[in-house]
Amino acid sequence: MQQKNTIRGLTFSCLVFVCLFMFGFTAPAEDVRMTYFPNGYIKTTTQYEHGKKNGVFKQFFENGKIQLLRSYKDDVLDGKSREYYPNGKLKEELVYEQGKVIHLRLYDEQGKLILSKY
Repeated sequence: MQQKNTIRGLTFSCLVFVCLFMFGFTAPAEDVRMTYFPNGYIKTTTQYEHGKKNGVFKQFFENGKIQLLRSYKDDVLDGKSREYYPNGKLKEELVYEQGKVIHLRLYDEQGKLILSKY
């Protein structure tokens, strides 16, 4: 009986190995990675595609409110980036094109625009 179970175990292991070999075993093409504050709230979320940042990176204050939003394409900043004050007002807004800032807007803590640069 014990020999029969051993043979079944080996057969199953060989079958798994053959399937992994034939069909390949790779990491998922897309995933979201998160970090956390000690209180359990989410600190950051980062979208990845094929091992590179692709999509929106989000950073939060410890109270759970959004602090930063950035867009990435193939590990490079590309698109809008927004940072917020703890009171929820917009602090800065940048637009990136292939890692270079092409538009910048800065705001004071009351939300008043203080600088706009193209």
